[in-house]
Amino acid sequence: MKVLVICSINKGYISSFINEQVSAIQKLGIDFEYFLIQGNGLSRYLSNIKLFWENIRINKPDIIHAHYGLSGMLAVLQRKIPVVITLHGSDINRKDIRIISKSAIYFSSWSVFVSQKLANVA
Repeated sequence: MKVLVICSINKGYISSFINEQVSAIQKLGIDFEYFLIQGNGLSRYLSNIKLFWENIRINKPDIIHAHYGLSGMLAVLQRKIPVVITLHGSDINRKDIRIISKSAIYFSSWSVFVSQKLANVA
């Protein structure tokens, strides 16, 4: 099985939470590829759509795992591969991003919240 992880690299590195999660699951024999987003805001994420679709065509993932709501929105724009979205907080707590995150949740196959409080807000 191959999982494509979509996440930002705005801080110059992948979040330790994401790296730890991927490392733990790799021990089960699951392969991972990353699609990294540089920049902020919905327009920056959407500007990556052609590269994202090309990545899917080349890597042929079985599942797409998006971290944060904007990554989730990019992921659900394709409808062939199941999408799991992990929501970390700012994507639900910030009013300007919440509607985008909720839309992505609606179209995803599964949503994971890092806390029960976030799940209650969504």
